[in-house]
Amino acid sequence: MFEVNPNPPSANAITSLADTNTFLAEQVMPKVYQQLQLFASDPTFVDQLKLPFGDSLDIQKAQTLATEWLTGNFSTLAPIKIVASADIKGSSGAFADTTNQIYLAEDILTGSNVNQAVSVVLEEIGHSIDPRLNSSDSLGDEGEIFANIVQGKVLSSKQIQTLKAENDHATITIDGNILSVEFNDEVYDYYSQNWGGEIFDWTTGQNESKGWYPFTRNDQSSVTTRNSISRNWGNGSPSDVGSDYFGVNLYTITNFEAGNTYNFSVTADDFYRVGVIPVNAYDSNQWVNISGQDWNWLNDANSTKQYTFTPTTTGEYWVYAGYAEKQDTASFNISWTTNVNPNPINPTPFPSSTDGLESEEVKLYNLVNEYRTQNGLPPIAVSKALTTVANRHVIDLGENIGQVTHAWSDAAYDSNNSSTWPNMWRAPERLNTGYSGYGYEVVTGYSGFNSPSMSAEEALNSWKNSPPHNSVILNQGIWSDRPWGALGVGLYEGYGALWFGEEVDPTGQPLVS
Repeated sequence: MFEVNPNPPSANAITSLADTNTFLAEQVMPKVYQQLQLFASDPTFVDQLKLPFGDSLDIQKAQTLATEWLTGNFSTLAPIKIVASADIKGSSGAFADTTNQIYLAEDILTGSNVNQAVSVVLEEIGHSIDPRLNSSDSLGDEGEIFANIVQGKVLSSKQIQTLKAENDHATITIDGNILSVEFNDEVYDYYSQNWGGEIFDWTTGQNESKGWYPFTRNDQSSVTTRNSISRNWGNGSPSDVGSDYFGVNLYTITNFEAGNTYNFSVTADDFYRVGVIPVNAYDSNQWVNISGQDWNWLNDANSTKQYTFTPTTTGEYWVYAGYAEKQDTASFNISWTTNVNPNPINPTPFPSSTDGLESEEVKLYNLVNEYRTQNGLPPIAVSKALTTVANRHVIDLGENIGQVTHAWSDAAYDSNNSSTWPNMWRAPERLNTGYSGYGYEVVTGYSGFNSPSMSAEEALNSWKNSPPHNSVILNQGIWSDRPWGALGVGLYEGYGALWFGEEVDPTGQPLVS
């Protein structure tokens, strides 16, 4: 009989942290664990570790780390202690080898700083595993290099050189003990209302770089937010250059939604140009020059100029804003807002008759909940919205893609590229299902087209025999604190998918045929 669980389970608490902090336990650490697990699944895991930790790292210990993280075992990570920022000299985080303890500043553990907190924790994890992999401390700020690699960010050779030369060591006093620590000292923090920029001097006609600077200070003449930056140098200039003939290349990271139109406003008393590119894009052809079809410098924004940008993929993007000052006063402003597209992109406009549950899908739904019950877990309520997503995705796989992937025909997914992950998480919203929460998928199947039909038993057995997928179904490892409130099921030809969500589905149950 087809039954629905009317009472989804309540959240489980993470109890392995040194300090109890709901924000850290429920929002930050699940993302940290997920990113570490995805990083560990990369076949080049050990080779990538050589950039922050050197070529002489212990290969066997690195492989052990990969095995632990891939299976959701994070028990060997250094415990976290929450302290006042003043205790760690105003830094966001620190690690002490003598106590094997990570220290986090309490003021970053707020609702608006999830990405920043994740980055800080990953950096300190990088500091903490260095002694495990090496007999001596790695050069420079290995923690920040590690955090960037885990998050799929690409550092320029100049940034790597800067970080390799950085001294992030200091002493602090905690509980009356003097400790030697490695600080979180992010050279370029592009999150939480921050921009970074490179300043150039071209008084001699040559672009001479004067280095990278964080542009984070707000006062009467300069304002920085996540979606804007305003600089008015008057008759002055940034540091280390004269008041005329200088340039600034400004960068930040922001999220753009596919199909939404973003309205850019630019004001500049001299020359400017504006562009965007997906984070971790390796092809320069992926740059979009918002201010024109080429990269020529423009000088027409003494009065505000308006531009629009409509991305085709959802994810994190670099925003680049270049300013070149010739003479006299110097000022530059850029900001953007969005108009939500009333007709968002629907990548798989299949007939609604496929959006319900057929008999084999009902069987799979019941098998999943029986399996959970056998493991002491409550059943998950069936979801109309997530079943729609599951059915449309397996049809997309069977008809258009021909392989097992979280990608859609027009929405890329790469486990090593964090900018593509929202293409899975936000699929319920993107398909206008009425479900506003994130969706998390486990998928299985045979490669190719016109493959043998996937049965309910075959689908579930494939996930049970795959530790990462089994962990999702049974709320284990990094999924232990996510109370599944909704479940969608889809089977089509040789492909099967389950979609999980934490929120109860307000659209109710799917039709059963």
